[in-house]
Amino acid sequence: MKFTKSLKKIFKRIKYYDKTKTRFFTSMIVISAFTLFIGSTYSYFAITEHLNAATIAIANLKYTLSSPSDRFNIDDMSIQVNSGETLELELVLKSLNTQSTKYALDYTSDNENTKVYYSEKYKNNMSGIIGITNSEISLHIIIVNTSTSSQKVNLTPKGGYLQNTIVSNITEGYYPNDADIVVRTTLLNEDLSVSYSGEDFPAKDSEYTYFKTDCSSNTTAQWDNETWSLSLDNIEEKTSCEVYFKKMTSDIETYFQITDTNGTKTYVDTIPNNGSFTFNKVTCNNASQATWDNEAWKLNINGMSDHTICIAEFTKN
Repeated sequence: MKFTKSLKKIFKRIKYYDKTKTRFFTSMIVISAFTLFIGSTYSYFAITEHLNAATIAIANLKYTLSSPSDRFNIDDMSIQVNSGETLELELVLKSLNTQSTKYALDYTSDNENTKVYYSEKYKNNMSGIIGITNSEISLHIIIVNTSTSSQKVNLTPKGGYLQNTIVSNITEGYYPNDADIVVRTTLLNEDLSVSYSGEDFPAKDSEYTYFKTDCSSNTTAQWDNETWSLSLDNIEEKTSCEVYFKKMTSDIETYFQITDTNGTKTYVDTIPNNGSFTFNKVTCNNASQATWDNEAWKLNINGMSDHTICIAEFTKN
């Protein structure tokens, strides 16, 4: 009530200000309203039971969180883990919003000997962007309880608008069966969007062609297009590698990987501007020979064959 009265007084005063002051106060009101709007994206969680899933309301955003496991308690989004148990749990986060939003998954436990990891069998997606209504994200976590008693772990989904910064406190990966190396496969559509994530490589005679490999350490990945196999060298620690295959739009494709000053990597199909970027290296998926002409600022490729993809890497100055 006091806030409403104060607001009315402000509007009455504005009528008597000159145009400069009026613009100033109007701008301040708009900025204040926007700030309140942004802050509201971190509001409360309203949890109810709906279709065997927890419905999470965050300001004007809504999601559901469910699990195929009957050990997941949807009433308080928790799970009880036995002493000495290592439990793998799949969760499904569904968006009920008409716009793409950011999400993240957090966990809490009263015991320091109980920890939650993301599964290295799957790509780390404990935070990211989820699409519009009915879009789903599968979250695979590993809960390890090394304490001497049963422990309760609470899971907390977070959501916000694309301008918000949202991170997860699940930052370490768990390697299955004490494996030191995990190799995952990701299939990309023609526009480089993800169409599939799994374990097996597509067949050599399929519509997909090898694109690149990203590893979590300094491991060196070498692709052999003839034998359709991947070799890894310089393995000094536990490593997970993501092997990408792309659906081709033509027999020969070239891409330019740009690494921004903050480490973010993006792919474009046109050569970046000279002077703003530094060339690093170029690789092709087969025996094609690619070289970079720094004077002419152009890419030259010789010995090209069908299903050739070459990627030139640049760093932003």
